[in-house]
Amino acid sequence: MRLVKALRGFAGTQPFDSVSRIYAWHELDGGVEPDWLRLHQWLVTCPKAGDGDDDSANSYTWARPRHVVMFTAIGRGSETAAFGLARYPETVTADDGTVVPTGAGDGYDWRNFCKTQYASLPRYGGFDHFLRIHGGIVAVLDEAERLGMSVDVRDDGKFWDHRDAGLLRAEVDRWNGLVAVVAGKLKDKLGEAGIHDIIAPITDDPLFEHLEAKGQELLEPPDDSE
Repeated sequence: MRLVKALRGFAGTQPFDSVSRIYAWHELDGGVEPDWLRLHQWLVTCPKAGDGDDDSANSYTWARPRHVVMFTAIGRGSETAAFGLARYPETVTADDGTVVPTGAGDGYDWRNFCKTQYASLPRYGGFDHFLRIHGGIVAVLDEAERLGMSVDVRDDGKFWDHRDAGLLRAEVDRWNGLVAVVAGKLKDKLGEAGIHDIIAPITDDPLFEHLEAKGQELLEPPDDSE
């Protein structure tokens, strides 16, 4: 609790739209499990004996946390980022009775995913807003390391590695272009089938057609004739 409380205090100094209170739950407390607890279960693969590398033969189950202490940070256009610590069981029992390791140790762990890309859309404030949210998440993870936590980050924007706003902008522009061209093609195909009620945040960008053209350029193979 002490580490998460310190991290939550730091997150409150970052340019998020809001930071929640700390949520805590422990199985020893009893009572009804909170709805948010479901979001922090781990999906565990249960390989079937004798099936080798055939992933389609696997089944899956959930590792339910035994103790959770967490908070959330919200930025317009971004998914909600969740930070915290949780203790998970070292094993779970599959439907066939097989005991499967979860990969959790005997301490506390945390896994979370947050898509920040759409915070870059003009309706939310463009790249400057995106940088505040994406950079704020990175700053909180930096603080987690400073507090002594071991942090492993996979950042599609690569900002965790280079901390260069210009490179990050080029990367999010590239992703927006790719998403725009896919959304455009899907919208056209569904329109031909008479389906017009399509919701895709990228299409709200006033420069959607420009993004779509840029995305198409990215998908086209290079011209080797020159």
